[in-house]
Amino acid sequence: MLAIKSLHHWQDAKAGLAEVMRVLKPGGRLFVSDEEPVAGRFGHGGGQLADPAFVVRTIKEAGFVDATLSQHSEGEVSMLVLAARKQAV
Repeated sequence: MLAIKSLHHWQDAKAGLAEVMRVLKPGGRLFVSDEEPVAGRFGHGGGQLADPAFVVRTIKEAGFVDATLSQHSEGEVSMLVLAARKQAV
């Protein structure tokens, strides 16, 4: 499942992640990406969903495993990508 530049629009991230967990097959992957407009900030939204540490913690609390956060830059554009997976049965 891909969530590209959208997580900050989710009204309830925990409920959204619970739904992703429900429909994702065992071993399935979740990728969440957004711009890093300011160093250490996730996306152009505000609040807790702009904090990469909060996003990683929330994804782990939703039951995803192997969560990793990476930064990718090209010129002046910087993206943060979070990858996680649903545990295989």
